Amino acid sequence: MEIVEGIHKNSEGELSVPSTASMDELYCADDCPALLKEAIDYSAVWQVRNETSVEKAVSAPSLLPEFTLGLLAMDAEVLLEDGSAVPFTEYVNKSGK
Repeated sequence: MEIVEGIHKNSEGELSVPSTASMDELYCADDCPALLKEAIDYSAVWQVRNETSVEKAVSAPSLLPEFTLGLLAMDAEVLLEDGSAVPFTEYVNKSGK
């Protein structure tokens, strides 16, 4: 299995974003969908985008609610450390946030 780092789309057009990426890195990425870019732009000023990791935003949905709604609208999945993927809705429900 080839490990590709950074924000990118795979051959099926699925967006892959490392949890360590800042929200600004996602916002500035060429592959960032317009829906997420608008959600990030609406809910976070530049400083917040730079200080907030994708992991933090995903783990605390109320932090950037428009981003959370964008992920829900896109039927996003969260890739866990064990390599399994779970729907974002399931991840949020399990985390109790």
